[in-house]
Amino acid sequence: MPLEDLDIGSAWRPLPGQDMCGDAIGFWWEEQNFFLALADGLGHGPEAHHAAQMGLQCLQDQPGTSLSERVTICDEYLHKTRGIALALVLIEPRQSCLSFLGIGNVRGIILQRKRSRHLVCGNGIIGGGFQPLFLDRIPFAPTNTLILTSDGLAERLDTRPGTNAQAEADALLAAFAIARDDAAVLVCRWNSCQSPLDPSGSRGLWGDLQ
Repeated sequence: MPLEDLDIGSAWRPLPGQDMCGDAIGFWWEEQNFFLALADGLGHGPEAHHAAQMGLQCLQDQPGTSLSERVTICDEYLHKTRGIALALVLIEPRQSCLSFLGIGNVRGIILQRKRSRHLVCGNGIIGGGFQPLFLDRIPFAPTNTLILTSDGLAERLDTRPGTNAQAEADALLAAFAIARDDAAVLVCRWNSCQSPLDPSGSRGLWGDLQ
């Protein structure tokens, strides 16, 4: 799958009055698969920002491991930080499927035609322990949209598609960010109806929130 077949949009802002955002977003290729992550550092400010950035880097530094293995490694790696809530996604274009692991107060939504599906998140904190992981594996095909948010956005969102993923992310943040928290949203659309191609040259794409 070439990168242009995935339309990615992200938007975020720190808690009003803070300079650094405790929410962070990452996305990257590994071979034929695409990974996305949204981390919400506990609390606000520099320590929350540091935990979220450390968590995303740790996840990317584990090529060839499963989602559950990455989360377990990340939990150990972050044990001296505030910890993070985490939404971690693997898109396998050749299988037309998506795998999701969510821990803590983060949210995932899949839009498929006129339907929406809310993904299941478990209890816990990465860096502080969590309950047994639940892996949600569902179809994900051309024209589908994935939305990940931190709990800095209202729980109920108007998920009508925007003109593109970035416009939709910007609109969701503007309309639904709450005043008492950092906020971040990631939108991923699969636009192409063609067969996935080799993503050579697109590995390592990284969305870093400063």
